[in-house]
Amino acid sequence: MRELRITLLALVGFGLMASAQTNTTTSDDDYYVQRRNILGLSPMHFFDETLFVTYERLHQNDQGTMFQAGFTLFEDGSNQRLGTTFELQQRFYLFGNDWSPSQRTGNFDGVYFAIFAKSRNLRETALETVYNPDTETDEQQVIDEEIFGHVSGGVLAGLRLIYYDRFFVDLYAGGGLQYAYRNGNGDNQVFSPGYTGVTPHGGFQIGFSF
Repeated sequence: MRELRITLLALVGFGLMASAQTNTTTSDDDYYVQRRNILGLSPMHFFDETLFVTYERLHQNDQGTMFQAGFTLFEDGSNQRLGTTFELQQRFYLFGNDWSPSQRTGNFDGVYFAIFAKSRNLRETALETVYNPDTETDEQQVIDEEIFGHVSGGVLAGLRLIYYDRFFVDLYAGGGLQYAYRNGNGDNQVFSPGYTGVTPHGGFQIGFSF
């Protein structure tokens, strides 16, 4: 958790530096061209011991392509969780996304729907500490291991808010179909990594443009 907090502070600091270096006299015509990239992260995934970073590239045809990557790392001496998550979204903006400050209403920046494809792999390991008389040291042994893997896809709808012409809050929700090709413990509950079936999908992200 300490590493995740440091990463968050570094990301915010980078955004502040980038904002300070931007020419404040930029015209509205240049505003869109210069700020078509959004870098962010998902705070809600910190509770899952996952660092989840996002990058969106905005296009001039009212579309955006977002790539997301999550890295799970947790160990407490008796349990270990390692995994990766990758997601690709193609967003279609219904209105907004023009990046012109004169056309915004308050902090509102855009509404979109999207199609997504996602994959996740997760390894959960139960460890036991035992004493080795040969080396006279405590060693960890694996007593149980479960491997999960799934792919999913579906549709989303969301909105984005902007603050200080630079920082963003992105909210989206939707759902789709998920197929688990590896289910370590046979659990088929809807939020289990080994679930197969119709599943909800949502997200909350913060970020900055550059």
